[in-house]
Amino acid sequence: MLADRLRGHSVALGHGGNHYKSKCRLTGWRDHAMPQDLKDMDDLLGVMQDGYTPEGVNRVFGRIEETCGVSLMCVWEMCDAFGFGGNSEFYVQAPAGGVHAIVGDLWAWLNGDPQDAATPDGPGAPETWIGARTEVAEPACDDGFCNVALVCECVPDGSL
Repeated sequence: MLADRLRGHSVALGHGGNHYKSKCRLTGWRDHAMPQDLKDMDDLLGVMQDGYTPEGVNRVFGRIEETCGVSLMCVWEMCDAFGFGGNSEFYVQAPAGGVHAIVGDLWAWLNGDPQDAATPDGPGAPETWIGARTEVAEPACDDGFCNVALVCECVPDGSL
């Protein structure tokens, strides 16, 4: 299971050499987030429309997990001395294990232009976000939060 393979593979990224325990973990989520819970995330509408950074991913995904109990992760192509980079994809870590594609309105809600009528007004209910189980190559490293990289160009001791 990917989540099991992620444990213990931390790299320090601009945090003074500190390694963090993963906050992006397999969790159970509520059968249905209450409408007020989703309303509390209204400020995330379009927050990633101009792109995102690993720090932004951790902030946004951490907030979603705190509000809805859904664990998300961003899989980056690589990580080096400059941080995470290359192409990236978002996934859901399911409570029963496994990595799943994100479906429903969540991705479009986070990445869409709030002024565009095609952008959903809300992320949809959390249970609508989990798509088909998908295989993701074993990550080489992670930041201890919600970002992982498939290739890590760190020095052998794991530092950057």
